[in-house]
Amino acid sequence: MTTKIKILLIENSPILLEGASNILRSLGNIEISKVVPNCDKALTFLNGYTPTIIIVDTRLVGYQTSQFINACKEKNTSIAVVALQTNFISQEQLDLFDGTISIEDNIQSIHSKLETILSSDAEKEGNDDFDLSLREKEVLIAVAKGKTNKEIADELNISIHTVMTHRKNITSKTGIKSISGLTVYALLNNLVKQEDVN
Repeated sequence: MTTKIKILLIENSPILLEGASNILRSLGNIEISKVVPNCDKALTFLNGYTPTIIIVDTRLVGYQTSQFINACKEKNTSIAVVALQTNFISQEQLDLFDGTISIEDNIQSIHSKLETILSSDAEKEGNDDFDLSLREKEVLIAVAKGKTNKEIADELNISIHTVMTHRKNITSKTGIKSISGLTVYALLNNLVKQEDVN
């Protein structure tokens, strides 16, 4: 990573804030633009500024993960939203983020994860050469309509595991990890109509 990465850090624990700030600054090309104690303040801050990455403590977003990520992406689709995993949340919720950093990760691992997140965002912007299978398109349409993995499985008469596999394939092929990004993709490719999207 050679360009300056601007980070919005959402953290309210003084100990975690100090540790995360020191580690991120040690990477050399990180600028912590703003630190806010909760997601509401972060969304307010995004009205006048666009960071490269938002890092949010998973304790502070809880069950509102998809709503928070969608709200961030509505402000600017190029923002990468990264989970700072400090507590247990479901894999389904973690999959909504553009990446995950664990409080147990070492500095090299954090650096590597941030590089991967930024490079996948760059690839996503320039990659249109892929084909989704018919089943993957069906799953994508259901995702864009706001359906859960269980609802998709029931509707398509497949297992939840198969739905998750299709979702991983869709993400791999499109390079898009967020639900809001997939919804925009589905709209742009005429897979769903605006009135079908929640």
